[in-house]
Amino acid sequence: MSDQKKTGAGERAGAGGGASLHWALIRRQLSRAKPQFALGFAATLVFAAATVVSSYAIGWATDAVLIPAAERGDVAAASLAGVAAVLLGVVGVSFAVGN
Repeated sequence: MSDQKKTGAGERAGAGGGASLHWALIRRQLSRAKPQFALGFAATLVFAAATVVSSYAIGWATDAVLIPAAERGDVAAASLAGVAAVLLGVVGVSFAVGN
């Protein structure tokens, strides 16, 4: 056995050199598996878009249907069913596509 102390990658690089080792690792992995990283990046973009779309749908349902109905005091089952259908449809489909 050697008397040398075992060090991690950041310690071998010296002060401030750890970041360049991390970027080198990322570049090496990207060059090794370009299609997988491209697919993962595209799926991440779709998921982010689905999150934005679902937040707009929830905001619309709250502002246009639920709050006015609650202020009038006549929350009809039909309006609640419509909101539920929109939310399940938009949010469910957008997240299903995003995942």
